[in-house]
Amino acid sequence: MNSPADAHPSARGHLHSLWSEASDQAGGSWSGARRAPRYLMDLEIRYRPAGTSQWSEGRTIDISRCGVLFAGAGPVLQATTPVELLIAMPGHDSLPGAHVHCSGHIVRLLPESPVMASTIDAYSFERPAEHQ
Repeated sequence: MNSPADAHPSARGHLHSLWSEASDQAGGSWSGARRAPRYLMDLEIRYRPAGTSQWSEGRTIDISRCGVLFAGAGPVLQATTPVELLIAMPGHDSLPGAHVHCSGHIVRLLPESPVMASTIDAYSFERPAEHQ
């Protein structure tokens, strides 16, 4: 899966830097006052407005138990848009990977970029074959 963050090796770190800077300037709660620790994770993600059938692809930048920051290769969704997310979790040893199917809504956009932040309001684990 190709995304804007794949174009340059340092793009993901640069986007995260820009996100933190933009959030700090806006007084956003995604900086120092986070509800949950965030982990830098570069994972495949598919996203779509809730209730639609067309998935778009992207890559996660960071993730926590209550939200995800990601760069989309498809359309940038507007703030407050209800979304469905499908995050590909890697396998481990002899265990196959899984998908985490999440529902939430877009809460922030990084200006002039494909970077979006979404809440994770509910989630379930699914086998990858269910969405192929």
